[in-house]
Amino acid sequence: MKLAPLTLSHHLLKEHHVLPSTEVTRRIIAMAEEAGLHPEVRPAFGNSYRVVLDAKAGMDSPIGYIEIGRRSGRVLRATVTVGLSSSAPQRVELDGVAAVRRWLQGHIGVTRQ
Repeated sequence: MKLAPLTLSHHLLKEHHVLPSTEVTRRIIAMAEEAGLHPEVRPAFGNSYRVVLDAKAGMDSPIGYIEIGRRSGRVLRATVTVGLSSSAPQRVELDGVAAVRRWLQGHIGVTRQ
C-alpha cells in the first residue's frame, strides 16, 4: 500500500507540534495547497509565524504570506501581491480568516492552469 506524501497542513497537525494551528487554519493551508500556491512555513518571530505563498508560475503569479498567531494557531491576516512584472503590481491585504478564505476560493484552479 502506497502512502500519500504528507502535506504542509498535515505537518502542522501531526507529529511536528512545533507550531500551533486550529482546524480552520489547517483547512486554509490546504486550500492554499489546492490553489497551487506552494505554502511553506517560516520560523516563528514575535507573536506570529508566516506561511509563505508562491505560485511559482512566473512574475505575474501570486506571492505573499499568511500570518498565523504563535499561541492561538489562528489565521490573523494575509498579504498577497500579484503582477510583479507589471508597472503597477496589485497588493492585497486581507484581514481575518474569512477574507483569506474568500481570496483563496477565488484562486483555486486559477493558479494551476
